[in-house]
Amino acid sequence: LLRCFSWWQHDQNKNSTVLHSKVYITSNGRTDSIHDMYKAMHEVFGVRLDIEKRANTDSPEVHVDAPWRAMDVQTKTYAMVSPDHAKTLVEGLLNHYTPNNDKRAGCPADGKSKKSKPVIAFLDRKDSKRSIANGPEVLDKLRQSGHDVRYQPSFHGMSLIEQIKFMSEADIVMGPHGTQFTTSLFMPWCGSLLEFFPRQYYAPNWYGSMVALSGKHHFLTYQGGQALNAYRRNTRHFNASVEAVEQVTAVMVERWHSCCAARNTNNCNSNKFGICTIVEEKRGGKMSIPPEAIDGTEQNPYVAETRYNGTLPAWEMFLGPGRPYFPEGQRALNKSDARLLFPNHNSTEAVCRLSNIFLFQMFPHNFQQLVRCFSWWQMDHNKNKTPVLYIQQYDHGTDDMASVHGMYKAMQDAFGVRLDIGNRTNEDSPEVHVMAPWETMATQTGIHAMASREHAKRMAEGFLNYYTPNNDKRAGCPTNGSSKKGPVIAFLDRQDSRRSIANSNEVLYRLQKAGYDVLYQSSFKGMSLMGQMKFMSEVDIVMGPHGQQFLTSMFMPQCGSLFEFFPRNYYAPNWYGSLVALFGKNHFFAYNGGGVSQWMNESRETKSYNASADTVMQVTEAMVERWHSCCSALGNV
Repeated sequence: LLRCFSWWQHDQNKNSTVLHSKVYITSNGRTDSIHDMYKAMHEVFGVRLDIEKRANTDSPEVHVDAPWRAMDVQTKTYAMVSPDHAKTLVEGLLNHYTPNNDKRAGCPADGKSKKSKPVIAFLDRKDSKRSIANGPEVLDKLRQSGHDVRYQPSFHGMSLIEQIKFMSEADIVMGPHGTQFTTSLFMPWCGSLLEFFPRQYYAPNWYGSMVALSGKHHFLTYQGGQALNAYRRNTRHFNASVEAVEQVTAVMVERWHSCCAARNTNNCNSNKFGICTIVEEKRGGKMSIPPEAIDGTEQNPYVAETRYNGTLPAWEMFLGPGRPYFPEGQRALNKSDARLLFPNHNSTEAVCRLSNIFLFQMFPHNFQQLVRCFSWWQMDHNKNKTPVLYIQQYDHGTDDMASVHGMYKAMQDAFGVRLDIGNRTNEDSPEVHVMAPWETMATQTGIHAMASREHAKRMAEGFLNYYTPNNDKRAGCPTNGSSKKGPVIAFLDRQDSRRSIANSNEVLYRLQKAGYDVLYQSSFKGMSLMGQMKFMSEVDIVMGPHGQQFLTSMFMPQCGSLFEFFPRNYYAPNWYGSLVALFGKNHFFAYNGGGVSQWMNESRETKSYNASADTVMQVTEAMVERWHSCCSALGNV
């Protein structure tokens, strides 16, 4: 329904909105809420419900078939084309059903409110499975800590409108994972949702994506174990860690205060194209969720700049963006059965385990885990320990694995990392200190993350100083007395692989005619990892078709920019956008438009496509201007 609503907000659809359902059942309590929402859509936004069997599903009258995510715990997400659409939905329903509600929560108005702390609600499931057995203990602890907490045993018997009103009157909501959090969409700005998951039931993206879509923060605690969701979702009741709840509540309250303090600051400055597309922290604010379709063509692509701060707190870094745990990570009810994310081992080793996933042999997915391990090794409690990279299986048989092997060797040479290949006694062995995740949804949440940008700088400089010492060709800002007038620009193509640029000659001609001195590199095929690092360190601006050749873009110098071209129906700006942002560089991209989800796997195999020469010229001008202003701010000429 959210996707339908977002689609209806397009200009061409605003005068005609119809919801078509072939089957409609109202015979149980679950569907009462569905019926209420349909009714609300009709009353507030004029949506007409059309229940009938059309001639066939391909009828031109059926304009859009709204998808839902069929893959269970990892890819169930709520999505809209724009956060503004979520705001339109929320404000529309609230203003219609709860006008002039003086109990609505939110940030205090300057000088007009005596509110000094957020409104907190504990929403349980006493009428259903997965209720919190030690709820009174949790409430007592929170109240002893000075929090004013409202308790709601369940939403049983409450109408959808009453649920919406409840959520609008709380800044922070916590409780066991369940359908009652569907209306968390209606929490006010700067709010937070904290979900408790029992052992072996893990579905963080579900309501995590819901609250992030509408600008809120999402936290969760998970009691660990292999996720056996089909069985464990029927857990009758379980305990929540009182200590964990207290810790996370302190973080959420602090987040509320800092968010409210910054509420009047607009961090979104339109670029020269009049576009303000920001990929920010996935914990809230504007969230980049690939729309079902983006307007754009090869001649007139969608152009934007990706902005992402690149860092995550240590516990979030290992458990994925938008899915923060309390700082110690996973904890079981029985402490003897606990596997803490950051245990206080007395070991002389800091062991980071890589996941042996089916994409493990692909260099980008492997490296995504590796940067998190590296950051963990830089933390104070690990600095005097031997960094160990633990892998259960290791295959040398592919070209990608040659690059992976090269990176492992570089880690060993430059930072003394020991590679440990083999099977440990069991996954919960105390010898395995931390497990680095990878993001399964490349287009939505595939990001590179470290706990500090200082760790990123240390990694890049460590490699370059070890493998390319005293390289007088390294690019960067000019120093006093330097004859360098502008940035070094490179066009890095993929002529040996899919997604190459068919009109690269035209693009190069236009750039050179405009006075830019551009280095053309047809591909990285046959080039060693060290050669790729050196190449990237010798250019200030790199552009070309999206692909793993940009993995080494992290070795570009300060004030550098990466500009990616995406073919039609293939949209993944977060991937290398997060990498270069993490390492302090700028990221721009141009997308030739179209729907994403249905065709992405097919479109990634596109042999070649055109890049708009006009767009390349415009963005290059912006990147060169950005380089000069950045260098000037650093005190360079």
